[in-house]
Amino acid sequence: INNMVSWAEEISKGNFIVIQDLQQDELRRLSDSLNSMSRQLNQSFADLKERNKELDQFAYATSHDLKAPLRGMYNII
Repeated sequence: INNMVSWAEEISKGNFIVIQDLQQDELRRLSDSLNSMSRQLNQSFADLKERNKELDQFAYATSHDLKAPLRGMYNII
């Protein structure tokens, strides 16, 4: 049980470890659940990083597209 608590604490810190529980006891289900949670969190954070990257690219392109007409008007003035 102490190992499970330590693993859960590591997962809560963002260290998405995979638990190797070779025992065939009632704690096996808990370790399987922790592994599933760890995988899902890891995938969610990877997806979030990718979406943030896409958002940054969109903001950059939008900013550039909005500034271009303003630069043209400034040059004419």
